[in-house]
Amino acid sequence: MRVIVLGAGPAGMSCAYELDKLGHAVTVFDKDKQVGGLAKTIQHGPFRLDLGPHRFYALDPVVNRIWQEILGPDLRVVPRLTRIYYNRRFFFYPLRPFNALMNLGVWASLVAVGSYLYSKVAPFPREDTFEEWVSNRFGRQLYRRFFQSYTEKVWGIPCGEIAAEWASQRIQGLSLWKAVINACGGGTGLKTLVDAFTYPRLGTGMAYERIRDRLTKTGQTVALNHEVVTLYHAGNRITGIDVRAPDGTVSRQEADAYVASIPLTLLVQRLDPPAPPAVIAASQALRFRNTILVYIVVDRPDLFPDNWLYIHAPDVAMGRVTNFRNWSPDLYGDSAQTVLCVEYWCFAEDAIWQAPEAEMVGLATRELAQTGLCRPEDIVDGFIVRLPRTYPVYQVGYREHLDVLIAYLRGFANLQEIGRYGTYKYNNQDHSILMGYLAARNLAGEGHDLWEVNTDTVYYESGDAPSPGTANA
Repeated sequence: MRVIVLGAGPAGMSCAYELDKLGHAVTVFDKDKQVGGLAKTIQHGPFRLDLGPHRFYALDPVVNRIWQEILGPDLRVVPRLTRIYYNRRFFFYPLRPFNALMNLGVWASLVAVGSYLYSKVAPFPREDTFEEWVSNRFGRQLYRRFFQSYTEKVWGIPCGEIAAEWASQRIQGLSLWKAVINACGGGTGLKTLVDAFTYPRLGTGMAYERIRDRLTKTGQTVALNHEVVTLYHAGNRITGIDVRAPDGTVSRQEADAYVASIPLTLLVQRLDPPAPPAVIAASQALRFRNTILVYIVVDRPDLFPDNWLYIHAPDVAMGRVTNFRNWSPDLYGDSAQTVLCVEYWCFAEDAIWQAPEAEMVGLATRELAQTGLCRPEDIVDGFIVRLPRTYPVYQVGYREHLDVLIAYLRGFANLQEIGRYGTYKYNNQDHSILMGYLAARNLAGEGHDLWEVNTDTVYYESGDAPSPGTANA
């Protein structure tokens, strides 16, 4: 069987990896010049840098087996330290009640505890929104201090407009009371409370580079800088795709089966004949947040001990800061410098999305100084990476639009959708790898429903993206 995979991110590459093992002919197309998608690793001078923090943690044995097969001895176990920066203090993440209450002070702590108790007596009767879901578990005071500001930075909309489904996926049933029990050594050891993670010594992208090398060695095709511009269909089947090469030429490619990890909205909008108007309208109603990564090179080896920090301070726009010095020594080699990755989130129509690089580097420099994380005089270099469509927005009502797309696409017998982009789902690497694997197994006769992956409200706090326990990671 010949299979075309659209997209070379974690889902697409893991699918191609399993298809190759099953003996199928595989071609992977991606418009980027590198494999890995949002989990690729870039090179800047002597540094290898991820697109934000991409640690790996999974309980699924299949995913762990794939990870071990690909990387083996090149996996490192990294101690995890992640904190929240708020009100010029650092709070552990996930929240540790005693640490949080001590940093808040006596009066604010009493108010927070009282607010939590009140939420037990008079909770929101419905939990349709992020605000309602979190307030019922932590109280309004802790919601406002540790969830609201950061979450609204990430999503750009009020928490009262964010669907509760996102909170239930990312916080995984944690509440203030359960956090207290865990802090005292009791409870069941929630999977959100992970204090170490595995990480490829040369960055997360190393995994997908390894898969690319294997595919090339076995005679498969990984075509980078190739964008899928049209998907043709007849009856209940995809009949072919048009692909634009780096020189601008467009060629028709055909296969027996297609697996798509490109954005679901673009997939629907690039069908020929066009999808029905109601389906097109549903695709246009779904929104993504974009990310601007500002990389700051600091001429000091020791800035702070965290792998990454969540910035809850409402007086700065940055939302998360990753310190690559605290991941793997192979990321920086002999250099005595530190690279920080400062994250900003926006919609495509926001002015900041088009801001010049120098302006963004200047903004990050000022905000790092304002929060005391580094001194401007120690900064020696900076550059930015713009990432469109990084996070699917779980705005209240989004599910109705998504269900329209799912119902329509289920009608194609030889098309599967996978990954964060392909399913409009807030996947971590482990979810996307599992989706890719299961899509390949489906072509071997198995019957997995890929839309059911990452619906069990289990969250491993993998840090692949903003995380809502601080309000989001």
